[in-house]
Amino acid sequence: MSGFFGKIKEKVNKAQMDKKFKKAGEGHKMTDDKPAPRPTEQGSSKAQKQVDMSAEAQAARARAAEAALKRSAPQKPASNASAEAIKREAARRLAEERGESQEPADPFSGQARQASSEPREVDHSSAIQGVYFTCEEILPVDIYLPKEEMIATIEEYLTDVSEPYDEALRAAVTLLYSRNRAKEEELATAVQTLKNIVSKIRDNPDEAKFRKINMGSAVFKDKINNVRFAKQFLNTVGFVERQAEDGSTTHLIFEQEGDEAVAKLTAAFDQLSIHTKEDDICLKLYRDPTVFKIDPNQQFKAPDLSKDFFQFTVEEVKRMQQDRSNEVESLSILKTQEMQDREAAGKSTIYKYTLIRVRFPNGYLLQATFGAREPFKKVREFVCERLQNSFGSFVLKDSVTSKAITEDDKTMTQHRFCPTALFYFQWDDSTLEDLGSEPTYLKDDLELTAEPFQA
Repeated sequence: MSGFFGKIKEKVNKAQMDKKFKKAGEGHKMTDDKPAPRPTEQGSSKAQKQVDMSAEAQAARARAAEAALKRSAPQKPASNASAEAIKREAARRLAEERGESQEPADPFSGQARQASSEPREVDHSSAIQGVYFTCEEILPVDIYLPKEEMIATIEEYLTDVSEPYDEALRAAVTLLYSRNRAKEEELATAVQTLKNIVSKIRDNPDEAKFRKINMGSAVFKDKINNVRFAKQFLNTVGFVERQAEDGSTTHLIFEQEGDEAVAKLTAAFDQLSIHTKEDDICLKLYRDPTVFKIDPNQQFKAPDLSKDFFQFTVEEVKRMQQDRSNEVESLSILKTQEMQDREAAGKSTIYKYTLIRVRFPNGYLLQATFGAREPFKKVREFVCERLQNSFGSFVLKDSVTSKAITEDDKTMTQHRFCPTALFYFQWDDSTLEDLGSEPTYLKDDLELTAEPFQA
């Protein structure tokens, strides 16, 4: 698919990009000295997006208070419930998570009521001014937009591809698959129906009945029209709408004949058959990387915690072991990822995105946006790509615990690094020895374009 997307991207680069993105406001290139203002609900600009480091202190205090509360709270006695009762409880929780709650339906919304204790899911905290996405397969790398606008833009470009036929066909199939992955069953039914339609005409070119589709039929409504871009696929193949003389019905009719028509139908069938998930259009979270220069007099200390704050007594360890045994016995087998994330969060709010900041010893601060379910190794990779020296080894220390992060496969939520977290960068001893008395950190161009930090 790379060749196909490359051709599409070339067309996009030649288009009038200003016209396409007026509604989204001005984009900006990541190489610009001063980023252009981006739209927000309050109309604030990129230049106004100064980070208040008090968010770190608040997050640190919240985590510290939460840990202290858990340590001091009375522990629940071990459960003596039977294995069957435990399984029923786990199944009930899974059903609630999937939206299958047995609570009475709300007569106004038509949906089951959510328990008041259910965690509230939000995109991000106020520390993040906006979440943006890129699509490097289709659009230039310096174009980023809010998710819905990015999807609409991609759809607009791909639906505009009308020739040559093979490119228009691949664009139609890509849209069909990419925009319906959330409804796998409906998508599979629609694809099979479309394959049946084109194969019958291909194999029976003289049968007029196979060339006509009643748009008012149940088959069309249930298997094609309710799946996005399925009808567009038929239009791309060559079907055209024709209304009956009495105006009673409307049909999609394939009017083309001959060897060329058979070749088109064959190509359409093959394209539906060979497309895989790897060929889908994928959006990529825009990190919104920003580098700040911190005044040497500015200090950002983690809360003062006693050395034994994160240590446990013998009794506490025993209680924790017993609780862990009960937990493994009861729910560990049936827990989904979302349930695990909720337990790890330990909060009434679940965030989809988090703002990560890394402070360097030479007074620079690197900031970026990450998904709450992304593993921490993504942060490490992001930092590594921006270092002046790629050969060194480094650690990232949590500003709250002052401990180096070692479990890179855990998600941000599982680490409790949401909705924001601050880390301290530190070269290891061997790398420091190699770098000498004046170690370098971020790349020169990043430090030269750093924005002044305002606490």
